[in-house]
Amino acid sequence: MDKMTQANAALIEQAASAARLLEEQANKLKTTESSFKLFDANKQMLEACSAVG
Repeated sequence: MDKMTQANAALIEQAASAARLLEEQANKLKTTESSFKLFDANKQMLEACSAVG
């Protein structure tokens, strides 16, 4: 029974570690996505200014 408990604890640690890594990757993806949105907004603003001037 003790080996089973240790094995389960190890699996829980692995799952928690994987969850933390996934959260970090999701945050990086979110940051990357926001930079694309910012680039697109700047591009649209420049195009609008070019059309006016």
